[in-house]
Amino acid sequence: MFRRSTCPWLALTMLLPPSGGLSREDGSQQAMVQKHLFIDDHLMDKQRTRGITLQVNPPVFRGRVIRMEQPFERQFGLHYFSQVLEYGGEYRLYYHLVVEDEKGRRAQPCLAVSKDGIRWVKPSLEVAELHGSKDNNAIEAPSRMGGFVFLDPKAPLSRRFRLIGELEDGSFGIIGQSEDGIRFRGPSLRLLPFRSDTQNVVFWDDERKRYVFYLRGRRDGQRTVLRAEATTLESPLSYKPNPHPLRQWPDAYALTTELPIVMAAQRRDWANWAGGKEGTVDVYNTAAMKYPWAPGIYLAFPSIYYHYTKDTEPRAVSTNDGEFEVQLATSRDGLHWSRYRVPYLARGTYEGLKLIMLCMAQGMIRRGDELYQYFVGLPRSHGWAAFLNGEWGAFLKDPARRKAWQEADQGGIYLAVQRLDGFVAATAGPEGGRLVTK
Repeated sequence: MFRRSTCPWLALTMLLPPSGGLSREDGSQQAMVQKHLFIDDHLMDKQRTRGITLQVNPPVFRGRVIRMEQPFERQFGLHYFSQVLEYGGEYRLYYHLVVEDEKGRRAQPCLAVSKDGIRWVKPSLEVAELHGSKDNNAIEAPSRMGGFVFLDPKAPLSRRFRLIGELEDGSFGIIGQSEDGIRFRGPSLRLLPFRSDTQNVVFWDDERKRYVFYLRGRRDGQRTVLRAEATTLESPLSYKPNPHPLRQWPDAYALTTELPIVMAAQRRDWANWAGGKEGTVDVYNTAAMKYPWAPGIYLAFPSIYYHYTKDTEPRAVSTNDGEFEVQLATSRDGLHWSRYRVPYLARGTYEGLKLIMLCMAQGMIRRGDELYQYFVGLPRSHGWAAFLNGEWGAFLKDPARRKAWQEADQGGIYLAVQRLDGFVAATAGPEGGRLVTK
């Protein structure tokens, strides 16, 4: 029994019985200590637990770490997708700019590096030309949609970095491979004959001994998340053919039911949005990962897309307009997910700027007992609308409003700090409660 009204977080350590222990040289057994997290009610004895609620424990906002400063950065600003990883004694933050030149408008991957996760530097890589110069931090990536940079622990050194995303023909696969994570070149490999759009994730699951993919899908006009797995990245992924594939684009099919759907919006997601109009909320991305500091834990930080309509405030400027909020989803196998339908990162004012598009970077950095998480925060909508010169509206095709956008504060990439293992809190009210484990 405890009488505190809230407990910031709980992590359970359990001693396994001797039969599950480690053998000593003398033949005796040493018990293993294994950490288990309260990400859900799986460990709770529901019959004997009283007055306890599991709640999301949001991270603490620490500030902006990357700003849009150069003219090529401020042309359109940031795209949503980013990721963070550790390599070669430094931290790497891969993110995307939206740029436009003679090659057309595209998402250009860029790289920032850091020693402490707080102070980030944009190195001059001199590998990709932007606006007539290679003096920038853009990486070499042969795709107009950018892609997800995957550090493959099973690949040879020459291909340790893989870039996955949209191939030249519109299908999904490995766009390029690299030894340094800066210059991505062939060979490419088609993994699926579908366009999976953007925001896709892959990682190596060290417990399942599989590559795990979380991909963009479509169902009844809504975005969904589908899952695939494979033992190798040297051959196409398996899928179940759909007798009636969805032609989402003139030149490509979308994934629908060819793979298992593991995350999707439901009626309760839009019940209090846009007058409860069906389908006005969907799941945009996952930022899914296997949590490295406890066994059997999978986390995702999906951006939930709240679509604008003619009846919302602000109003939609197109049929694909709206704003994002980051939520927390948890799993013990990567297949079955529980999503907490409250903000993990809420839309709102950060450092004096109202951010309405928030998208979590995939991955996190551990610094002692703290976890550094990063998110893209934008003061514009998905349909490229913003409050400029005191008015809401689209700005891409209006020269005056576009100039105002280029001169405005365009947001950036921000740092939020979470306690180690502290994503979900077991809380009790003023009358107290009792938590009993199985």
